Formats: sequence, structure tokens, C-alpha cells
Amino acid sequence: LERGLALQRAAAGGTLPPQSALLWTNLARARLELRDFLVAAAAAKAAVWWPGGAWQTRDTLGSALDKLERYGEAAAAYGAALERVGARDGERTNVLFNRGRCLRLAGDCRGAAACLKQAVDRSPEDGAAATELALALEALGDAPGAVDVLRSRVAREPSDLGAAYNLGALLSDGGDHAGAAEVFSTILWRDPGDVQTRVRLGLERARLGDVDAARACWRKALELDPGCLEARTNLSLVSGDGEAACPSGTPRFGVLDGPSIF
Repeated sequence: LERGLALQRAAAGGTLPPQSALLWTNLARARLELRDFLVAAAAAKAAVWWPGGAWQTRDTLGSALDKLERYGEAAAAYGAALERVGARDGERTNVLFNRGRCLRLAGDCRGAAACLKQAVDRSPEDGAAATELALALEALGDAPGAVDVLRSRVAREPSDLGAAYNLGALLSDGGDHAGAAEVFSTILWRDPGDVQTRVRLGLERARLGDVDAARACWRKALELDPGCLEARTNLSLVSGDGEAACPSGTPRFGVLDGPSIF
């Protein structure tokens, strides 16, 4: 591709014709595959220099900037792609998802939620879009909306244990410990070897006052993984009368971060 661009430039007397945009786009995609993101972004920027180019050119630029973690610029490039991709084009959902995700990572959670809702409406089976939408809504303070999105996802695809875990964590964060315990129990029914979910189930049992059940969860977690710090810490903090410490940094959304003690 680089040789082709050089030959085309030589044949054109130093000025590349508009059809060179396709070569630049393909070069950017090749560089993306090689994980050479800076060169990919430069090639994609050269491709979008010509007005009226295909949406794929802007989408490729968005991908390169996305990989460079320049999320605001990536969202703008994906937005330019959306202006060109057809309303019924199957790829429109992917562009919506990528733009929404980049907007969220850039801090524009309201714009992210709008994009991701469109992506979920167009492709209800897309678990990644549903999770991203829930994250955006949770960041906006709309916890009930996030719960509804995840409930719909889990109802549609019960095997999506990641979405189920996030649902349980969000229910717990909102104070619905019985609901969270039910969700975590369902995950363990499907995957009995999930140590982190077993730790979380123990937390919810303890918060509901069933310390014996909590101990059983943490002991089982230690059987499965003797190095599980969270389970060992929680067991050591449970006093004889069932009381335990409650730190301020309780995990909220997603994967556990550090010792999880109630």
C-alpha cells in the first residue's frame, strides 16, 4: 500500500488524486492490525482530508484514535462516520456503540447514553452495548434505568454472567441486598466455581443478617481458592455476635477492586 501511494504520487506529479483516500484507508487498517496506532491514525487523517469520502474512512480514524485512548477525538471521528453511514446499514450499530463508549470514556455520559440507547434498540442481543449503556446511566445517577437495562439483558440472555454480576453489584449499591443475593445465587448455580461471586454472595448474606450463610460462602470460596484475600479478610472480621466492620470503599459496579469486606 505504501508503494502504491508512492507510485500514485509520482504519477500525479506530487499531488495525490481523491481516489488515494481508499489507499490511505486501507493502509490505516493494515497498521491497525499491526498495532501501529500512531501511523494508523496519521494514515486515516490523510484519508479523511478529501471531502465526501466513505463512512469507513472516518470509522477507521475513530478506531485508531480509540486505540490511542484519545476518546474525545475518536468520538468525533465516529460521529462523522455516523453522518455518512446509511440509516439501515448493519454497521451503523457498531459505529453507534463505539461512539457511545468513547463519549462515556471522555466524560460525556449523557451523549454516550443517547448513542448507546440507539445501539441497544437496534441490536437488543448486544450485551456489550447494554453494559455500556448501564454504565453511562449509572454515571448519570440513573441507577433505576441502569438496573432496567441489565435486567432486560439478563432476561434475554441468562448465560451473560458478566451482565448478571453487574446487575447484582448495582442492586447491592442501591440497598437491595435481597435482590443482589438472588442474582449472585443464580450466577453460582450456573458457575459454581466463581470465587468472586461467592464472596459477593457472602457480603449480601451478611448484610441481610445471615452471618452463618455468609461464613459458609467465604469458607467455600477459600476451598476453591485458598489465596482469596477477600474471603479470608471477611471471615477474620466476623465477630462472635455477627457484627463486622463496614468500610467506605464498598465495590460498586463491575469487578471487585481490592478486599471486599462488609
